[in-house]
Amino acid sequence: MDVAEKPRKEYPVNAGIYVLEPSVVVADPARSVRRRHRSLAIAARARAAVAAYLMREYWLDVGRQFDFEKANRDVAEGLLE
Repeated sequence: MDVAEKPRKEYPVNAGIYVLEPSVVVADPARSVRRRHRSLAIAARARAAVAAYLMREYWLDVGRQFDFEKANRDVAEGLLE
C-alpha cells in the first residue's frame, strides 16, 4: 500500500453548470434544479445532442457564504489574472 501526503489530483468533474434546451427541461418529470443532472440522462436516451466543455480556468462554487468570501479574497489577491 502506498500513502501520499496531501496528493494533488486532477481529473474532470461536473461543475453543475448547464445550458439546456427548453424541451429538455420540460421532459424532466422531476423538474428540480438540484436534480438537473437527470435531464442529461433523459436527453441522451432521446438521442439529443449532449456535450461537455472542459474548463481549465479558475472556478469555485459560491453557494455557501464561506466560499463566496474565499472567491472575493482570491479576486482581491489577483489569483484570477
